[in-house]
Amino acid sequence: MKKSFMAILATATLLGSGVARAAECRYEQNTTDKLSNEIVVITRWDELTHWLRQIAREITGHVSAASYGDQKYLRIQIEHARPSILAPSQGVLENSIAVPDGGELLVAMEDGTVITLYADRAVTGHTTFVPPHTGEYDNDFYWLTTFATIQYDLDASALEALMAQGAKAVRIFTSTGYHDIRIHKRNLGDIQKAIGCIL
Repeated sequence: MKKSFMAILATATLLGSGVARAAECRYEQNTTDKLSNEIVVITRWDELTHWLRQIAREITGHVSAASYGDQKYLRIQIEHARPSILAPSQGVLENSIAVPDGGELLVAMEDGTVITLYADRAVTGHTTFVPPHTGEYDNDFYWLTTFATIQYDLDASALEALMAQGAKAVRIFTSTGYHDIRIHKRNLGDIQKAIGCIL
């Protein structure tokens, strides 16, 4: 009798946590592909950085997760805003953030461990610019903003490690170096949340 009660209690707890998690999940897409019959799930973007960083025009980031059938991905969106005295060249506009196929993403967990993920394809960021003395601010320089969305493969071991605890920072490697995104303390569980919504 005691064992059956404990089993019922454990099942109720799992179901309850699943319902609570489902209530927190927000999706861009949650459908079945008509041709492949695969379930496609993509979560909406959640902020990783504090809103003050956006005002300060520092590097900011967002996180999402995607599932195409059995394949799972972590999606990172990076925004890099910065001033430039000189007019940007075409090369600057096209190659500000270039992540090669297989480019690394390092995820620093709360306990200090680091998990490495790999980009599933090459990505080149899109850069826009505002000339001096135009737009919202009357600046004496060009204002450049680069956006890039990178998708990283998630295997079973990465899923388990990322779901075990919160993450405090990510490092995105590009063809010319890397960009660090420090995760705000209120958002330490956002990677966990995104992944949990596609499982």
